Amino acid sequence: MFRIETLPKRLFRVSVGIFYALILFGSLSIRAQAPADATKGAGTEKRYQEAFEKFSRSDIAGALDDLNRLAADDPMMIPPRLVLAQWFTQAKNPSAVRLCLEKAVEETPDDPEAYILLAENALRQGGWAAADLLLGQAEILLEEEETVPNPQRRHSLTVSLRKNEVVLCQARENWTAMQRYLADLWKLGEKSPETCKLIGVSFFHLGDTAKARQWFAQGYKISPETELSADEMMARLYLAAGDRSRAQEALGAALKANPDSQTALYLSLVIALGGDDAARVKALAERLRAADPQDPAAIRTCGIAALYLGDYARAEALFREGLRRQPENTEIQNGLALALSEQSDPEKLRQAVQIAAAIQQKESDNREYLATLGWALYKSGETDRALEILQQTAADGKVNSQTAYYMGEVLYAKGRTEDAKRILTASLSGTAPFAKRAAAEELLKKIK
Repeated sequence: MFRIETLPKRLFRVSVGIFYALILFGSLSIRAQAPADATKGAGTEKRYQEAFEKFSRSDIAGALDDLNRLAADDPMMIPPRLVLAQWFTQAKNPSAVRLCLEKAVEETPDDPEAYILLAENALRQGGWAAADLLLGQAEILLEEEETVPNPQRRHSLTVSLRKNEVVLCQARENWTAMQRYLADLWKLGEKSPETCKLIGVSFFHLGDTAKARQWFAQGYKISPETELSADEMMARLYLAAGDRSRAQEALGAALKANPDSQTALYLSLVIALGGDDAARVKALAERLRAADPQDPAAIRTCGIAALYLGDYARAEALFREGLRRQPENTEIQNGLALALSEQSDPEKLRQAVQIAAAIQQKESDNREYLATLGWALYKSGETDRALEILQQTAADGKVNSQTAYYMGEVLYAKGRTEDAKRILTASLSGTAPFAKRAAAEELLKKIK
């Protein structure tokens, strides 16, 4: 089961989801700092190290006592609870990190850092309102110089604050405010390709595509080795907005400038999958593979294209090759299970069920893998069990087009033609391509 959003994310190099800004800026989480950054003055580094050694021995109370004494001697030091939070971050103990942040707010309510970090956690969990309030409090505190007397730390916290505000604006689609915060970041020295891209994204959503393209071009100029070209960025955003015509136009320009661009070839393939030109799909897949024959992501994409084309033997060969390069890649394993389930060989059908069951056991919350298991069971003749599993994927009423087709096929096999008709109609209501669209259309026509 594959949809556009499940194709190789590496080829995008950019996300258009809610956490687009977080991805581009990198993690804003607590940063582990060297003693020299956390303390100031002769002899403090040794005392800081002694506190850390106590922490390492699980003597948290002793470590905190040492940090409190350090803070009493050095007003420029980061609040002790935040230092502990840094260490717990290194120890991968998120619950302890959160507790430290909550205690930091209680013990040092005039320090803005804990508010910023709690806001970041809220953003990651979808708590927009909580993040807004926390960031607002941090903003107020940063306006008063005495709350953060260290200029270097004040600058760092202001940058973190603005980046989180950008993320919040992205989540709420407040593009005008997002531009304002990005302008502040630019003035603060954050003149990176990531900042350029986000400014471009904000202009794109405000309808100024010319300025959007200019900012994308500026980001590409800063780092052409790692960034998408302006035309590739525009194509990606046009495609996400559903404007395939303009996306195709931008991709044409991108491929003219770089015929081997994996991103442009990939996006062109995404568009082609939504049409009826099988020859173009095959040609683009071959070009994508030729651009980097060793790349597992390109191999997987070509396998997906083969699934769309109904060339299941070719898809199987590609996914097996991908697994030789990345044996633990569950997306490639899922593709192989689907390719095997579409072939009549009993041994391949057995393998399809075995692979799909193993994937689903590892990632039990993934509906896509659960649906693959249901389809493999159906193709193996276990119709009742297949229907039971497929119904689990739609327990909350949400189901994607590919899974809807699977359910329609199984319901039809069970003689429940009206239910099959209803869900097949739903599967065809969207415009996004899916591998079984033609089969869904044919089955619905048969039922009618």
